[in-house]
Amino acid sequence: MPFEGTVHDFLSLGWFLFKTYLIVLVIFWIRGTYPRLRIDQLMAFGWKILVPFSFLNIILTSFVLFYEWPLWVLSVLSLGSLSGIIYLITILPKSDRPEMSVSLYNANELRATVANESEIDHT
Repeated sequence: MPFEGTVHDFLSLGWFLFKTYLIVLVIFWIRGTYPRLRIDQLMAFGWKILVPFSFLNIILTSFVLFYEWPLWVLSVLSLGSLSGIIYLITILPKSDRPEMSVSLYNANELRATVANESEIDHT
């Protein structure tokens, strides 16, 4: 801030509150827009995608630091591996991945099926 004293304090506080409000607004927007994940989907994503990616990132970081390469190389390698992970998640055919969803049934059809089965059993 280009000001001194009390004006600087109030402008800094206002700027901080504005940025905090924007972050909260974005978080609410994302939570309201995207569907919720079930806990099994979230755990599968964590163990199958995020943990291997974090190990890969640790290995890449150790290579860059051990061989004293410039740090921009680490950024390039991390972005390359991240784009590879995104490719694996979104582009690969979904038939190769197991389906992780719940089957939905119409309640009226289930009642009719149960009623038909009970009529067959009584005869």
